[in-house]
Amino acid sequence: MPLVRLSAEQAVSTRKSNDYSGWGDRTSENRVEPIALPAFKVPFKIAPGSKIFTVGSCFARNVEDELMRLGFELPIRQVPVDDRAVLNNYGTPSIYNEFSWAFGEQLYDPDENIVEIMPGKFADLHLAPYRRLQTYEQVLANRMAIQAAYRRAAECPVMIMTLGLLELWFDCKTGYYLNVGPRPSQISAEPARFEMHVLSFQECYDYLERTIQLLLKHCRPDLRILLTVSPVPLTKTHRDEDVIVANCYSKSALRAVAETVIAKHEFISYFPSYESVIYSDRKRAWLDDMIHVRKDFVAINVSRMVEAFICGDEDPGSWRALIDGAGPDVAIAKAKAIRTGPRKVAALFFKEFDTLSKEIPEFALEHAQHLMDTGDFEGALAVIDGAAQNAADAGATILKSQALIQLGRAAEAYSVLDAYVRPMLDKRHKIKSKRFWNILLKAAMATGTEAFVMEALYRVVSNNYKHEVWAYTLVGIWYLDQTRFDLAIQYLEMAINTGEEAIQANFFLAEAYAALGKRDQARAVLARLPSDDASQSAREQRLRSLLASVESL
Repeated sequence: MPLVRLSAEQAVSTRKSNDYSGWGDRTSENRVEPIALPAFKVPFKIAPGSKIFTVGSCFARNVEDELMRLGFELPIRQVPVDDRAVLNNYGTPSIYNEFSWAFGEQLYDPDENIVEIMPGKFADLHLAPYRRLQTYEQVLANRMAIQAAYRRAAECPVMIMTLGLLELWFDCKTGYYLNVGPRPSQISAEPARFEMHVLSFQECYDYLERTIQLLLKHCRPDLRILLTVSPVPLTKTHRDEDVIVANCYSKSALRAVAETVIAKHEFISYFPSYESVIYSDRKRAWLDDMIHVRKDFVAINVSRMVEAFICGDEDPGSWRALIDGAGPDVAIAKAKAIRTGPRKVAALFFKEFDTLSKEIPEFALEHAQHLMDTGDFEGALAVIDGAAQNAADAGATILKSQALIQLGRAAEAYSVLDAYVRPMLDKRHKIKSKRFWNILLKAAMATGTEAFVMEALYRVVSNNYKHEVWAYTLVGIWYLDQTRFDLAIQYLEMAINTGEEAIQANFFLAEAYAALGKRDQARAVLARLPSDDASQSAREQRLRSLLASVESL
């Protein structure tokens, strides 16, 4: 059974209305390079000071630090441990175990799960081995404290859960999956007790679904769960294959598990920390060990999540605490997130950090785009010109050209674009970005110089035939505005004959025929247009109403 079922009409409508249905490309703004910032839904907000329960692998611990700074109450932080990583839970069975023991659904037997490693020194089999060995009484007290903290999940309106791994150790004696591998001494002492299992999708899903049902039974009725998948890979694999391949299966299965429970339960939402890290430039995202995510990159994701789900913090001091001392990627990600939010907040942010625009090219682009969005074209131009060299190349070129066009300096805009595109075309490099070619054509047309328009048109159609329809349409409209109706008709008909999706060209073609008094041709064009429907744009509706007057001629 499919996770999502859409009618053909719904599918097409959703794709068209989704601003993030495509990847973007390198010649325009995208959400992938150099830092991947996938969009995500924010179906609920977390009230300031709320109790939040965090569970799962290391990303949950990272989130805790930021939530603590913001004054949230975190029950899991009350567990007295020297290293918080000891509380990580990597597999869905481990997460289920902790909640089932805490709420009394299963019995934690200390005599079976607390083992003696050295004479008089013990360890809990289900805790990561990051703390020193202790007495039996101390280990048991820690276990009771953990269970007490997990029971407090019942008080929390929000839970943040991170899925980590599915290559897990199984305890044949107790019938439980362990959170981490047993110590070598334990395997030597009881070689038949432990097995390595690679869980299937169904097994991972079943444990997570059982956890969800348990939470529904014991927790608040208004509980919301924010689910993530950890990007941190398997350190080593116990299978006879490359760890890269083993890890791909592990993360793919867990990501599929996450998608399945999200589709089934409306109170569960997904945050794409996993996608952000794995799709970003590896040198920016990962430490040299190729296993751990850079601290500043973790900060980017935690900041995005917290900002989205928690009431915004407009305090420059808070921004400073995040950005100062961090790498440029943190500043860039923060700028991207704030630019798309309230303009008042964005204005305050870019004023506070305007010096970064001279140091970080990608930051300068976000600053310039903010100024463009607010109509400050002179300011945007100044930021781009004052940025470091090679300010994101195509992105800076497009923004600068847009600003120049808005300032009535179209010839300069065309010259800037020409300087960028000419060496690429000389080397026969393809530029796929429709946005770039659209700006080039508009700059040429804004100059009012026919030679520039023809040169730009040739470059577009010779570079990518897929752009021919709209390119011919734009040129036809330009000639129409120049009242050169014969040429307008020529290029609009070329657009119509080139591709099927030329509805806009038909509207303007009918207008051109009407302007020349060619009534029959205008009526023929109108007759082949689709009937009015809700899917037509407001502009198309307006043109249709305008051209309807031709019928009375």
